[in-house]
Amino acid sequence: MGNESNSKLNEPILRSYFKQLSKISAELNLVSDHSTLQAALRLPDVVKTGYQTLDEEEWGIILKNIRSAIADIDKFRVQEGDALKINILKSIELIQSLLIQI
Repeated sequence: MGNESNSKLNEPILRSYFKQLSKISAELNLVSDHSTLQAALRLPDVVKTGYQTLDEEEWGIILKNIRSAIADIDKFRVQEGDALKINILKSIELIQSLLIQI
């Protein structure tokens, strides 16, 4: 589900690159080792990346959950506002009672 990356090695291309690099290494009297493989892995088209996309039903589920989360946030904000209102009103009452004493 989602846009998950699905990377796979393109083995025929990797083998071809590795074979060519190994051949060049041998011609140049260089050692062909894991660094040759690492170099081949960085060459174009060695790693294929495919993406899985969401269908309409999955998008519907996501949209429903997003709307539910937004509604919950709105509800919380209203509760938070009510609590702040009560706190502010109590502070005003306290200030007024202290003002009388002054």
